[in-house]
Amino acid sequence: GLGVRVEAGGAGGVLTKATRYRPAMLDAPVFLHPSSTLYRAAPDYVVYTDLLQTAKRPYLMGATAVEAAWLVDDAPALASLSAPLEDPAPRYVAGRDAVVAFAQPHFGRHRWELPLHTVPLSAERGGCGAFAAALLSGAVSAPVGDLRDRLSAQPALCAR
Repeated sequence: GLGVRVEAGGAGGVLTKATRYRPAMLDAPVFLHPSSTLYRAAPDYVVYTDLLQTAKRPYLMGATAVEAAWLVDDAPALASLSAPLEDPAPRYVAGRDAVVAFAQPHFGRHRWELPLHTVPLSAERGGCGAFAAALLSGAVSAPVGDLRDRLSAQPALCAR
């Protein structure tokens, strides 16, 4: 769930602190137990194995901190991606030998907005221009980059 550090007025005006989370598939808030090792850190996102309902509130059991970017790959059934975005522009990634674009992911029934996610971009959807720009700039093949000064236009123009 998405974590929020909250301070709420307790009985008799005493403030209580709790780390409240909004579960991806539930509407009611759940909480990290004060004995949890994550309690003070209050990570933004956690996964958990179980809920313990007490007389006071529901507590997360077996909670582990996760990075928001992991959710798209590790819980794809709960994630949805936008169409490839124009900004930031698609780019060639040498380590993957592929042109990628960025998409805006949303997660769970509450549609939390997650960090941008890379998706493969086919030639038909605009990958040719990004690959051509990378090729002419030397990102694909270093010897081609030596010719960059002799080009009549900047390689980035290919990507438009």
